[in-house]
Amino acid sequence: MKNKSKFIIHPELKKRLNDLLSRDVDEGVKKIAKRILDMKEVSTTGKYCNYLGLSNDDFAKISYLDEARLERLHGKSTTKHVIKAGTEVVIHRKRSYIQNADNVTYATILKLTKRHLSGLTYPITGFEETTRPFSYYMLGHIIESEFTINMPYLEEGSPVFRICNCRSLGRSELFIDNNGLALSGHGIVGLELKKTAVVEKEIWNHEQRYHTSIGKIVRRLFGGEFCDNSICRFAEAYTGMVTICNPNYTLKIAEGEEIRWGYHEDNYYKDSNSLGSSCMRYNHCQSYLDLYVKNTSKIKMAMLMRGKKVAARCILWKFDDGWLYDRVYSNKLEEEHLLTNAMESSGYKKVYSTGKEYSIEVDMDGISEFPYMDSFKYYFPEDGIISTYDSHCGEYWGLNNTNGTRCIYNSHDNEEEDDETSECPCCDRRVDNCEMTEVDAGIHNGDWVCNDCAIYSPVMDLTFTDRDDRVHDRDGDVMLLDCAVQLYDDEWVHESSEYLASFENDYGYFLTSEDPHYYDEERMMYFHVDDEEKTGTPVNVVEPVII
Repeated sequence: MKNKSKFIIHPELKKRLNDLLSRDVDEGVKKIAKRILDMKEVSTTGKYCNYLGLSNDDFAKISYLDEARLERLHGKSTTKHVIKAGTEVVIHRKRSYIQNADNVTYATILKLTKRHLSGLTYPITGFEETTRPFSYYMLGHIIESEFTINMPYLEEGSPVFRICNCRSLGRSELFIDNNGLALSGHGIVGLELKKTAVVEKEIWNHEQRYHTSIGKIVRRLFGGEFCDNSICRFAEAYTGMVTICNPNYTLKIAEGEEIRWGYHEDNYYKDSNSLGSSCMRYNHCQSYLDLYVKNTSKIKMAMLMRGKKVAARCILWKFDDGWLYDRVYSNKLEEEHLLTNAMESSGYKKVYSTGKEYSIEVDMDGISEFPYMDSFKYYFPEDGIISTYDSHCGEYWGLNNTNGTRCIYNSHDNEEEDDETSECPCCDRRVDNCEMTEVDAGIHNGDWVCNDCAIYSPVMDLTFTDRDDRVHDRDGDVMLLDCAVQLYDDEWVHESSEYLASFENDYGYFLTSEDPHYYDEERMMYFHVDDEEKTGTPVNVVEPVII
């Protein structure tokens, strides 16, 4: 009587275990991971456990089937719908010129690729047929019409679907979430999704499976082959790797040239928060990162990945008593916490959290440009070490400039002192490199200017100079008009304002938070109060004062 059956493991779980093997973890941890990957058969006696996969309910857990449930689900399948690579998006737009009432719209088809999706997939809970009204001009009259679409809804907790890196469709023109489809693109009246169906075997349906911890799975598979201490270390390493059970993210440890990739803004999931404003994100900063790239045995980088994009990152430093992680840069606070928790659960400690001061020997040979250093910002050339503290003894360098330069202290070399200053292209004064700022907008875009000439606009998150002639102050919000929009009342507002909207019928742009208007909820249109064609509900309409 056969008492063994073929052991099956899901590709995603296999990928995670292989990732674990590539990490700097205890050999005992690797031994257990390799043991699972090498299994060919599983015993049908005792606690039967097969078809191992990831748990959708808790990504730190494992899902599996027992023998009875395997027999019941074997051969069955279900069809789900997912926005994925290969899905076709049929985009319907209003024509700009109408000849007759039969050709008011036209359709274009976009076949999605991984590039359009940033490597993600988007599960759909269902479709609902809905009718969207819209209007168009014909023979000098406004003709009301409607368009029927099959509107998709994403699963609760799914990331919002936007089309990225597309030449024919802007990222902000439409999006889909668990409330359905929202349109903001000019002329778009609806879309349809085709080729979304995915046939899934019921044996992999997470709702039909058992879910348990990785440690219990190891004990079920191997009995007493591994001691409790080894299983605990393996469980800690595995759960740390899956970033606190969030299925939208994975953790990646990079070294060498991959660190340059992780710093570049083109590889960020979003350009927001501390990651989106990092001073080292630009193309010209890539050469500043040689220090990280060259010292691969002592410096690495942890990256929280959303698909194939970086959502958060931090530098890692290796010491005799383990690894330290430095400041976390992220797209949002939640992602900072995810990466921090992943570091802590993997045994990394944060710089300064131990109350110690750290120094580490690095190879600076041939390195003449330097990154902005968050914690290890002091270099002592005589000893060849960088440190978290300033000893004030002998010459040392300050590595906290954003332009790739260093500040040299306690030096008696006059030539070196001259290297610490640069000429400002705005006022032609020579100032200390530590007192210069990089400009990222306006006529001096890309230049380094003195702090006196630089103007930073918090509302736009851009730096320009006082030599720009297109600078505008709106109630204390300084902005560059090259990155602003003129309103119907000739005022200006930054182009990324969440309150910026446009009236129908060429009345121009306005602010929904300040200006009276009418809003048609069904058609999602704004109308000026003086527009004869206005529809919808009056919003913030101020009655004139009669004196």
